[in-house]
Amino acid sequence: MNPRAGIVVRLLALLIGLGGGLPAARANLIETWIASFADSEIEFQRGTTDVPFLPLAYIDAQHYDDTELRFESGETRSVSQSTLSQALMAPFLVTPRDAVLVGEWVSHARFEPEASPAFDVTSVAVPVGWLRQVNTDWQVAAFVMPLGHHSDLPAGGWTLETMGGVFTRKVESERFWWTAGAFFDVGEGDDLYLPYFGASWTLNQHWTVSAILPWPALLWSPNRDTLFRLGASPSGTSWRLSDNGRDVSMDLSTFDVGLSVGKRLFGNIWGKLEGGVGGYRGLSLSGGDWEGIETPSEQSAYLRVGIEFRPSF
Repeated sequence: MNPRAGIVVRLLALLIGLGGGLPAARANLIETWIASFADSEIEFQRGTTDVPFLPLAYIDAQHYDDTELRFESGETRSVSQSTLSQALMAPFLVTPRDAVLVGEWVSHARFEPEASPAFDVTSVAVPVGWLRQVNTDWQVAAFVMPLGHHSDLPAGGWTLETMGGVFTRKVESERFWWTAGAFFDVGEGDDLYLPYFGASWTLNQHWTVSAILPWPALLWSPNRDTLFRLGASPSGTSWRLSDNGRDVSMDLSTFDVGLSVGKRLFGNIWGKLEGGVGGYRGLSLSGGDWEGIETPSEQSAYLRVGIEFRPSF
């Protein structure tokens, strides 16, 4: 079984199970897990809103017309890129105020340069995180994610990097909270550090403004089964490759700007379709130098389709 088929089979089985497609005993286990968080002291949302919770599992396929491939020598090449990814993040209560999160992420990307043979990159990560409800209004969280990339280039091998971050959240009211923190990515290439700060404002039951850098967004749910999102999200349009073709890594300083439409398929399973423009660069500290916001000289259109598991906490 090839890597892409393996990703699809593995996560589709998981999503069907999470969505209630397996026997009653498994469905009761999922309901008990969700109820344990609802009964804990950890608060995810105080006000009433139709905007669903963040996805804890997903599978998606995406295509970029123009991905930037950077070499150590400074040379850049534009290639088309198709990617199939799947991820799962499972939170577990350890105390009424503490939760540990453990997950996995697998991605298979195919790059097609105009004047060179196509090549594939498989990426694997194991994120581990911790969340604490300090008191009624404050939360703190941290995570670390070892990540490896393997290419099928003649000199290809495993390239390792580590991502992580520390964050805090302060709830001011049922409709407004703010957050601050920092994200880092260290590995074979230049080390990257991103500031993370902003606020979320639930305007009413249907509209939410997520003014959080580096990925702000406007969310609209006309009902509990539909979600529209307009804004920024982490991009896969920039990669680094060593001149000898051995080391390959992602450049997470780029972001996409697009519109997505989500629809509840059944239970906690949602379908998603998204399109937009990728390759923008945000404020970051890379290789010891601050880099400002940058608009791509050539716009890279992208299309993403996927299935998500969104629990109802």
